[in-house]
Amino acid sequence: MNEILIFIIAAVIQGILEWLPVSSQAFLILIFLAFGVSPSQALVLSVIFHLPTALASIAYFRKEYLQALRDVTEGVITFRLRLIVITTLVSGIVAVSLYLMLKTLFIVFEEHIESASILVMIIIGALMTLVGSLLKGQKNIGTRLLAEVNKRDSIFIGVLQGFAVLPGVTRSGVTLASFLYRKFDKSESLRGTFLLAGPISILAFLFSVLVEEIQWQIFALNITLAITICFLISIITMKYLIKLAGKLNYAKFLELFGLIMLTASILSFYVRNYVTVQ
Repeated sequence: MNEILIFIIAAVIQGILEWLPVSSQAFLILIFLAFGVSPSQALVLSVIFHLPTALASIAYFRKEYLQALRDVTEGVITFRLRLIVITTLVSGIVAVSLYLMLKTLFIVFEEHIESASILVMIIIGALMTLVGSLLKGQKNIGTRLLAEVNKRDSIFIGVLQGFAVLPGVTRSGVTLASFLYRKFDKSESLRGTFLLAGPISILAFLFSVLVEEIQWQIFALNITLAITICFLISIITMKYLIKLAGKLNYAKFLELFGLIMLTASILSFYVRNYVTVQ
């Protein structure tokens, strides 16, 4: 298949899945491998395709980021700074710590790391589904606004978001669940999840560039075009999902996301242990 067509397919998939409770990186790697891309190059490309979604988040919420910069220059501590700065800082610390730990463990227990990651996905998915089921029938759940974010919220959300560094764990799903658990309105929770995607994804990209030694020459015309398409699709997807969130039931929201992660993790376990063995 033509290289540019492969990149466009990847751009469309990343532009949509980044905002859904599934691991977009895992899907991208599988797609690239299916089209004959080497594993190492597939990993590099999956990292690069997170850059346009990060930029899309910043562009979509540009007013929030600009106001946060004004708050910094004015020396005012606002909910924006607590949400963006503290949450991202905590997520970065947790993510880097887990990454270094995983890298060390991978060397010693290489064949067991993937199973452990799948187990984490199963646990998180099951817990999200359970919480959604328990909340059914309850009223007035999740009425807080992002303007009410405090330090405890930021730290809690930051810690959970940091676990997205684990293979197969979706950042959007985990972050959204943490907002909902802290009793934020469902629409506000989704806005907060998308708002936080920008800084943490850019940090992850820069970290990968330094640690994984990404080759910058792959930024050819094909990649540039695909990144542009991914950026535009991300903007459209965010806008649509935020509108949709206001019409969804809080409990069903959690249940749906949990079931998707649970199903994906079980399928991953099946493929790893039964399909690939044959």
